[in-house]
Amino acid sequence: NTEVEDGMLLIDGLLKAGICKSKGDARRPIQQGSVSVNGNKVTSLDAVLNRSEAVEGQFSIVKKGKKNYYLFTF
Repeated sequence: NTEVEDGMLLIDGLLKAGICKSKGDARRPIQQGSVSVNGNKVTSLDAVLNRSEAVEGQFSIVKKGKKNYYLFTF
């Protein structure tokens, strides 16, 4: 469970949660299409975490790969 700010870049969120070690490490899975937010695949490097897209305006579920799920709260 990681606290993120509204409008934060997805790459920065992945770093803050410790999911990825560096910005380059965060870019690769996004470009390869193995990251999704709330079930929507993300392939844009400038994707943003928005509270308006969050479940009940409170949290987003980020999936990396097939089995790795992370909870981001606003």
